[in-house]
Amino acid sequence: MVRHRKKLLTMVAARLDRGVAARLDPSDVVQEALAEAAQHLDEYLRTRPLPYYAWLRQFAWERLVKLHRCHIRSKKRSVTREEAWSLRSARVS
Repeated sequence: MVRHRKKLLTMVAARLDRGVAARLDPSDVVQEALAEAAQHLDEYLRTRPLPYYAWLRQFAWERLVKLHRCHIRSKKRSVTREEAWSLRSARVS
């Protein structure tokens, strides 16, 4: 898994929405995907449904989709509702 970490990080960083990237670090996404893949490693070794990197990439992709739904499509805390904060717009009493 360690051997593929850098390629996964590059893939995640390239596909992570800018608004979500402001909240999350791509390396955290990769770490979570690798942790989930580690839980399923025995199953992979029995069946080998895909080449190893493609199998790992699938976990990272699923994690990205989940984060996209959570941070962009949610109504209450969507990154699309955030506004840039500036000192000029802040009023101090």
